[in-house]
Amino acid sequence: MTKDRNDNLHLIISTPLYCCISLLCLSLEFLITSFFIRVIFYIFKNNCSLQITYKVKFIFYDFMGFALMTILNSIVQYYLATLLATNIKNKKHLYIIIAASTFVAALFFIKLAAKTGFNSYILASVPLIIAYFLGGVMGINEDKEKNPWKGTKYQIFKY
Repeated sequence: MTKDRNDNLHLIISTPLYCCISLLCLSLEFLITSFFIRVIFYIFKNNCSLQITYKVKFIFYDFMGFALMTILNSIVQYYLATLLATNIKNKKHLYIIIAASTFVAALFFIKLAAKTGFNSYILASVPLIIAYFLGGVMGINEDKEKNPWKGTKYQIFKY
């Protein structure tokens, strides 16, 4: 098998695998964030008057929810992309995988958040999508010596 064919095989296999792992992580982040926001709202509701609590509820859901999701997502994407970069050396393929995954995750998150209490609208998910992409790009461009996965036996993107 030639090097070009091997690189294309990595691209074909790694793109859906990276997307699936990212979507699973995004779903877990979403559940963690939803639980955290509800706990904070419950604590706030018991310590403040009921009228103030419901005025602030949407601020908690929108601002805190999306902020926490953005932070968690950029960290997760950084670590996933550094793991991906340890196995695939072609930068062009790495960028294609990250871009495809960002597009799929954006569609998934917009659909997921629209059915929940985050009161999501498309513009509100833009920071999350940007953080997703930037976390992946930073992971791809990480110095090989500083890669957190350097020398690990967990090589899920190696074929």
